Amino acid sequence: TQGLNVELRNGRGRCLVTTKPIQPGEIILTQEPYAFVMSLQTEVCNECGIEAQSLKRCAYCKHVRYCGVGCQRRAWKQTHSKECPLLKKIHEDGRVLPPTLHLTLQMLLKRHHQRASEEGKHVEIKPWDHYSLISLLETHRKELPQDRLLQFAQMATLLGSITPPECQANPEETTDILSSLSCNVHSICDAEVRPVGIGLYLVISLLVNHSCAPNAVLLFKGTTAVLRATAPIPAGAEIS
Repeated sequence: TQGLNVELRNGRGRCLVTTKPIQPGEIILTQEPYAFVMSLQTEVCNECGIEAQSLKRCAYCKHVRYCGVGCQRRAWKQTHSKECPLLKKIHEDGRVLPPTLHLTLQMLLKRHHQRASEEGKHVEIKPWDHYSLISLLETHRKELPQDRLLQFAQMATLLGSITPPECQANPEETTDILSSLSCNVHSICDAEVRPVGIGLYLVISLLVNHSCAPNAVLLFKGTTAVLRATAPIPAGAEIS
């Protein structure tokens, strides 16, 4: 994005820094999610994240819902063609896949898709949407209590039992992913700031640090994250 740089600063690590003054209300950047899961308790499309009155369920898995054929086709092309039979089996077994596990499953499916695309050079993968960035996310694993790590290990085992063999990660890697999601996932909110889903936004998670005196706020338009300034930000200042 023009007007933004990435810097390493003492005590802050990676930082997103503006090279020009930014005014309150100005959009700093937007980003699509690497992976996301919309809540089944809300009337929003599972692809675009927009509220709709007449959502149509997937005819096969009967789990996800879409606002129209266009969204259903886009979702099928991305990851739903892989997850659909898995969600159907989980539903038929009388189980429910928690949102975090569903998100992790989507990440593993997308990683496999990207690797296959790289090998066959079928599609161009944008650098900021590449699965390799996941390994750069902070996990804070060393600070996690043992019971939390045990829970992640159990979740990793469950996920391994439903993930296609070609998409699987080893339990250690899956535990790392779950640890990183615990501190990097964002709640996707509607226009009234009501949570309607969760998503992983790699650039925002990697570069926008927390601050007790923030100068920006993260809002959403559907599933698109919009980082907007809340105060005047001078050139050279960190965005947080």
